[in-house]
Amino acid sequence: VPEPRELLYVSLDLIRMLWGKNDRDVQTLKLAISDAQVDCQLPGRMDALTSDRRRDESLGLLEQERPTAVMANWADGDRAFLTIILQRGATSSRDI
Repeated sequence: VPEPRELLYVSLDLIRMLWGKNDRDVQTLKLAISDAQVDCQLPGRMDALTSDRRRDESLGLLEQERPTAVMANWADGDRAFLTIILQRGATSSRDI
């Protein structure tokens, strides 16, 4: 029986969302993310705890170590590193 395994780990912190509607029925959705990290959990990936820098110098590597972190971005303080703004106009007339 195959054992379930975590393949990808995603962490998002300090997520802000703002929704609004103006007098012309334009809806706006703003999404801001301050911290994000994506890690690959496949066997053979190395992180700061499992990596051994002594191997690089003494034994040499037949294969280059592949880092666990696929993507990491930590914004300065509470500033967002990613901001997405979606706007949707009115879909029908108010006169109907």
